[in-house]
Amino acid sequence: MGQYYKFMNIDKKQICQKNWHNIKLMEHSYLGNNYCDDILRLLSNEWKGDRVIHVGDYAEPTDETTTQNLVAAIMKELNIKDNTLYHFCDSFDEVRSKSKQDIRYVYNLDKKEYIDLFRQPIQWCYHDDKYLGTVKINSFALLVGCGNGLGGGDYHGPNEHLVGFWAGDRFISSSEPLKEYEDFKIRDDIYTETKEYDELTSYNEENIIEHEINVLNKELEEYKKWDVEINNLEFDSYGLLDQEQKVLESIFTINKDCKRDKEEDICV
Repeated sequence: MGQYYKFMNIDKKQICQKNWHNIKLMEHSYLGNNYCDDILRLLSNEWKGDRVIHVGDYAEPTDETTTQNLVAAIMKELNIKDNTLYHFCDSFDEVRSKSKQDIRYVYNLDKKEYIDLFRQPIQWCYHDDKYLGTVKINSFALLVGCGNGLGGGDYHGPNEHLVGFWAGDRFISSSEPLKEYEDFKIRDDIYTETKEYDELTSYNEENIIEHEINVLNKELEEYKKWDVEINNLEFDSYGLLDQEQKVLESIFTINKDCKRDKEEDICV
């Protein structure tokens, strides 16, 4: 059965349930997801320097996952008996971020590491009435996950063993690099459920972009089959690195121009 997840602040005994409705790990662990975005913003202000986890409802002190000892320690600290950590935190106060900024960097104060959330491969494309954009996995949501592998909707892919590696640590997030943590080591592990990147485990921009070109072209071919009108769409560059944006946006523009030329030929 499916396993549901929620973020919790261990130190302040708080949760954030903005846009949260019984969601599985890989149903919301993406850049641009409202729930995850609010958590990232909390780490820049209200939850700055606090211990945070992303706990599943199957997570137990004896679940034989990499986070079982951490879960046991937290449950002991909070004196939780005859309940799961997931359900116990329903009694916590709820908080929502007052910030609207987009977060890109998360610093782990305990392990002296950080992640650039943009350094992940795109998984697929999305479109609405105005934009065509790309989707990437939120690596922070996985790094603090507890109980992965116990239920449906959990993460299975490269670096699966690292899910939960940061769980219970203290964090600070930012939209820009923070100079005071410039000596921290970057984590460049990639997370993907797309077969295009199966042989990759760490981020290498040149290799990643080469594969992303294939992903985008396949998506655009599908759009043609579905008669999606891309001529009226703009390219959404959120979550993309500079070179990544330049290459992928050029492919999108070329496809728009080709479609427009074909339509003009038909009209003539």
